[in-house]
Amino acid sequence: MAELFLARSTDPARSSEVVVVKRVLPQFVQDIQFARMFAREAALASLLKHPNIVEVFGSEGINESECFFAMEYVHGPDLSGLLKQLKEHNI
Repeated sequence: MAELFLARSTDPARSSEVVVVKRVLPQFVQDIQFARMFAREAALASLLKHPNIVEVFGSEGINESECFFAMEYVHGPDLSGLLKQLKEHNI
């Protein structure tokens, strides 16, 4: 329902940072209920502040024609890979 991109921040204070942009797939943008749900996700996630939760930088890209938001990029293995390794080692 959404796709992720790596990007550089447009914020001058964060210009060297790589961020993740989460964008709703085009076929779902016109679904008003889905767009509202996505906007709520961005708004709620941006309120969460904890060292173990990626930071969401806002929801400026949520409007009638597109839905996206940026979030902190955490370099490392993905969760599915870690879970696969744990399962292979019976941990």
